[in-house]
Amino acid sequence: KNKIIVGRNREENEMLLRLKTKKDYFFEAQGCGSPITLLQGPKTRQAIEKAAQLTAYYSDQKTGKVHIKYGREKLERSIFVDRPNEDEIEQLRIK
Repeated sequence: KNKIIVGRNREENEMLLRLKTKKDYFFEAQGCGSPITLLQGPKTRQAIEKAAQLTAYYSDQKTGKVHIKYGREKLERSIFVDRPNEDEIEQLRIK
């Protein structure tokens, strides 16, 4: 099972980077303000895409494909994703 955690501000982003383990991936949108997102659990293509989409949603880029970089130790991989809509985000929220 996966867990995706998105920082809401600079303080939380820094905390997530400190809490990140060697097994976790972290994500960040490029060229705009961005949260740090952690992906814990299996690194399936679907999980990576979902973490990237959440990063895109909470980034400052509001239109077009969002360039997300991710990796374990460094942001060494790239993916381009569409920003999800509000309904998709609501389905993922823990309530």
